[in-house]
Amino acid sequence: MKSRMLLVLAGLLMISMLAISPAYAQGVIYEANGTLDEYIEGTTAEVYRGRWRIRIEGNDVTFRGWYLELNLDEEIPDTLDWFRLRLIPTSEPTIDGGVCTVEGDLVFRKLGWDNPMGPTLPNYRDLPGPLYTARFTLDVSITIDPDTIVIDFLGMPPDARAFGIVGSTLEISY
Repeated sequence: MKSRMLLVLAGLLMISMLAISPAYAQGVIYEANGTLDEYIEGTTAEVYRGRWRIRIEGNDVTFRGWYLELNLDEEIPDTLDWFRLRLIPTSEPTIDGGVCTVEGDLVFRKLGWDNPMGPTLPNYRDLPGPLYTARFTLDVSITIDPDTIVIDFLGMPPDARAFGIVGSTLEISY
């Protein structure tokens, strides 16, 4: 009786390994996180502090981040704005030797200081007090290697306030 039970258990184990292996192959293939440190050619503000994280499972890409922006010559100088980032991928990611590249629409959600005389952003919404919130999207290319992340803002006009964001990769697995 015991030997029959052991055979049944061994058979179930083999079947479960065969069924689970293809599902596991679709699992996490790339994961990394790090800091956001500065704008590429920023002119009126600078990145004060920020973090990002990417996770790729099969063809599903999840990229999220946040950063604080120090206003130098926009809105109200010497104040901090807060940005939340979320990527909507428009292409499949490429991974080559630890370097990951993905393109898509990066959704920015901004909580900022309101300058009543300044221009407003898309989806602007006034909040009580001196604050406002806005939501906008930029076409981006994100490249991550074991040391750095580069978020290139694609199609920016020559007079743009910034052309991207760079930072450090703190942890990576693939």
